[in-house]
Amino acid sequence: VYMVGFVRGNDLPNATGGGVKNGFIASYKSDGSLRWKKVPRKTKSLQGNIFLSVEAIQSNSKARIYVSGAREKVSWNAFIAKFDTSGTFKNKHERIKADNEKFFGLHHTSQNGNFTIYAALSTPNSISGQGSGKRDGFVLKYDTGLNPPTLAHHVGTPEKDRILGIASHNTRTYVSGWTCGKLGSRQSMNAPDGFVKGF
Repeated sequence: VYMVGFVRGNDLPNATGGGVKNGFIASYKSDGSLRWKKVPRKTKSLQGNIFLSVEAIQSNSKARIYVSGAREKVSWNAFIAKFDTSGTFKNKHERIKADNEKFFGLHHTSQNGNFTIYAALSTPNSISGQGSGKRDGFVLKYDTGLNPPTLAHHVGTPEKDRILGIASHNTRTYVSGWTCGKLGSRQSMNAPDGFVKGF
């Protein structure tokens, strides 16, 4: 069992990160006892930031763990990172040229032994020429090497939109989140409304 999140200051015993808030990854045995815990910001390639938020986690049968979130120094930069099942950092992809972004949900699929990672991104920036308003939700598609992704799906209105979760069944992908605008025939009532959308 794996868990992610973040704590304030040094509130995570024996895994202090030294920042205002520290994202963490923890592994538990089937009886609920702790196997290990890691603070990604102590990894060299994720150091030097005052805030690191780890939002989602996925594991696959190839003994790899993928986590996503954002880290902040001056602005938010979204990242997705790969660890092995002992918590050892392997590599990452970070959107360093795009500000004020964060990854939320993660999901992986497998076809003929090939794994694909889907990551839900919240951003005010356009991607591949798509971007509808103040903040949109995007699903980016990664391979297991975390090479530069391709755009899989976009959810956007002229208002703020966010994708928080991803799942799939057969050939369909489903996302959930909230919007302050109009999706299809549904108009938000001046407050964030939840949605589920299939592709």
